[in-house]
Amino acid sequence: APRSGAQRGWVLDNADPEGLGRIKVQFPWQRAMGTSTPWIKMATPYSGSGKGFYFIPEKEEEVLVGFESDNPEKPFVISAGFNSSAKSGLADADNNIKAIKTRSGHIIELNDTDGGERITIKDKNENIFQIDTATNDITINAKNNVNVNAENNVTVTAKETIKFSAKNIQLDAQEDITAGASRNISASAGETVNTMAKNKNDIIENEIMVNAKKLEETADEISVNSTSKNLTLFSQKSVDVQSNEKVKLF
Repeated sequence: APRSGAQRGWVLDNADPEGLGRIKVQFPWQRAMGTSTPWIKMATPYSGSGKGFYFIPEKEEEVLVGFESDNPEKPFVISAGFNSSAKSGLADADNNIKAIKTRSGHIIELNDTDGGERITIKDKNENIFQIDTATNDITINAKNNVNVNAENNVTVTAKETIKFSAKNIQLDAQEDITAGASRNISASAGETVNTMAKNKNDIIENEIMVNAKKLEETADEISVNSTSKNLTLFSQKSVDVQSNEKVKLF
């Protein structure tokens, strides 16, 4: 019976009509005749129903074809291979780079450089997710938006500081927004602080201090009550009390 060892060939077609990840290969001796192999399987490290390691070589890429028990009627693709006209572009003299890169430029890169270890996931537009092992940092860079969606909760925890920096920051809640601190809460604005609500309650255990060049309060009705001690009004100049009707002091 005829026997055949492994042979090099090129991918002629990779659109398996049955979706089994098979390819058609053309060996050098088939090119003149314009023929190819039938659909043949790819050897893969993991496969099964609804799962598996799914990487199909592109058309015209070089592959190595083996044969079960050297039987030329039972070919299978062992692997793809680089050559002088199809280089990876990832070569590193110290073999520090391991990567998966697709034809459009999407890449998962593992860098084992001593002191510069990192894992990078990057697309052709330079959107990046990077784990920097050397500094213990994780960095996400997006050319447009970063969206985080959860059916229930999103929790962000840091031992030191959580910082948000943007042209505008907006918080929206369908029900409540709660802010709390074991010590101080500080809010500042270069121009105006506006607070709008149906009702507002301030409950302070000790003191309230308001310092301003001018203080003005307007309401349909204003009540000032001191429940246990004195009420003091003091001015460096005049105290002007006016009413469109009556002024009652006692």
